[in-house]
Amino acid sequence: MAVPARGRPAWPSATRHLTRFTSLARRMCLHREIHELLDRVERQYGVRVVYACESGSRAWGFASPDSDYDIRFIFVRPAPSYCSVAEGLETIDLPLDGLLDAGGWDVRKALRLLGKSNGALVEWLHSPMVYVEAPGFRDRWQSTARAVFSPRASVDHYRGLAKQMICGKLNADTVRAKDYLYALRALLAACWVAEGKGIPPVPFAELLPLAPSEVMAEIPMLLDHKARTGERERMARIATLDGFLLACLAEIGAKVPDLPRGGEESDTLDRVLHAEIRRPRSVKMRPGDFTLDRVRQPDMLLFDTVAGSHAYGTAIAESDEDRRGVFVAPADFLLGLDSIEQVADERSDRVYYEVGRLVEMLLKNNPNALELLAMPEDCIRFRHPLYQILRPELFLSRLCARTFGEYATIRIERVFDRYHQKEKIMGIKPGPKRTAKSTGEPDRRQRDNKETPKNTPSLKPHKHKKGD
Repeated sequence: MAVPARGRPAWPSATRHLTRFTSLARRMCLHREIHELLDRVERQYGVRVVYACESGSRAWGFASPDSDYDIRFIFVRPAPSYCSVAEGLETIDLPLDGLLDAGGWDVRKALRLLGKSNGALVEWLHSPMVYVEAPGFRDRWQSTARAVFSPRASVDHYRGLAKQMICGKLNADTVRAKDYLYALRALLAACWVAEGKGIPPVPFAELLPLAPSEVMAEIPMLLDHKARTGERERMARIATLDGFLLACLAEIGAKVPDLPRGGEESDTLDRVLHAEIRRPRSVKMRPGDFTLDRVRQPDMLLFDTVAGSHAYGTAIAESDEDRRGVFVAPADFLLGLDSIEQVADERSDRVYYEVGRLVEMLLKNNPNALELLAMPEDCIRFRHPLYQILRPELFLSRLCARTFGEYATIRIERVFDRYHQKEKIMGIKPGPKRTAKSTGEPDRRQRDNKETPKNTPSLKPHKHKKGD
């Protein structure tokens, strides 16, 4: 082995990979801490957390290196407390714990606010980062949110946020990229609703098409600045953005009086409340509970993509659509004695790996696992923000030469096996029989096949005699 030159780092690539693995491990530990925090909330306050998600800049898609994790949750108290004359617990606000900033609302308070199209709550229900979800919770509440949605209340909410930023934090000689992004997102969300598109999406990237081209040109710089610097880092003001924000704020203000108010629909909200209070606590999952439909629910799904020939660009009209995905099992299941590696259909056309199993395969440079980190964008059907932690450079190594070589060898062997099997099925027969060198006639010592005696009428099937 060659000895590295003195003064130079011996293994720079190893150091780089170690740093990335450390970062990955830190994030995984942080998400474990989030689940432990929610478990403590349930024990300490005697409630049941039915939904928890990420809110704020991490859900919007422009977090800073030192951004907090804004964990927001909805909880249910014991059923008798809702029939008591005493005021029950409506809000839980926890002190900041490192990067974890957590708080939640009781289900009854949340439904009252949902009836008013509270902007914060509606965003919780559509967050791309879900930590906890009771089965079917998000679907039920998103459906209710659409039924009681008030465009006017929603526009007022986002317009108020933007005005607060423009007249306050953006009214200085130097500003923060964070404040520009918050104001832009709020106004674009208000524009989305004012144009009759319904509830606005949470990710900032999905709102950007509403911005004019000159504003779009400034966005990459803002996002890069916020991603590289701390929350308090300041920058010079941008005239293009200042002009757009003021003009858009005035334009939205003129549209507000004409927007429909919507209705609370108390009966709908009451039905949801009664159902949530009576709904039993979810039972710990068993391996048999992990079905394809279950692992594709929002509380478990991390990644879903079209795979196979459609991803490789070799599909034809008759090609099936293969699906591959990644899910995360609940914490109480992972901490038990059971385990789950993957869920698949009978033909393995649809295969979903548990994230722990996927990481094991990635560390071994398994080709099937590595390709899930490099799927074409047009094939990806869902990708949770946390899935982006798994980057190819964390796992690629010289081991690929062996694993991909073995993968190719197995494929080639299958081709030959199928070819020989086809020969056997078609009944391909060998060539003419050998002739005896002494006489030039067919070698009579060869035994004829009993099933094809007419091919060589001069040969007779051999019959065993006593003593042979």
